[in-house]
Amino acid sequence: MTREEAIAVALASPNREVCGLVICDEWVQITNLAKGNDVFIMDMGEVVEAMVARGNRLDGLWHSHPDGDPDPSPADEHHHPAGKMMYIITLPDGEVHEYA
Repeated sequence: MTREEAIAVALASPNREVCGLVICDEWVQITNLAKGNDVFIMDMGEVVEAMVARGNRLDGLWHSHPDGDPDPSPADEHHHPAGKMMYIITLPDGEVHEYA
């Protein structure tokens, strides 16, 4: 999917975080297994499948913030892979905030 399609997915889920990967410039949605609405836990089976199918070049992670806060949470920062981009889609505006 494209960046714009990922924004549309986030906008369609205004009360729950959605998440995914950016692999070889393609935005890929990954199932959020978290029980809460304000956190995400990616399905690792889907992560591996997406990486293998698309060439294993991880560019970054993306997820939404339904509360509209553009800043990464402490959990976002803790689990973010070093050297990769983090994209946060804030709701309800659909803006994408980029962090290296």
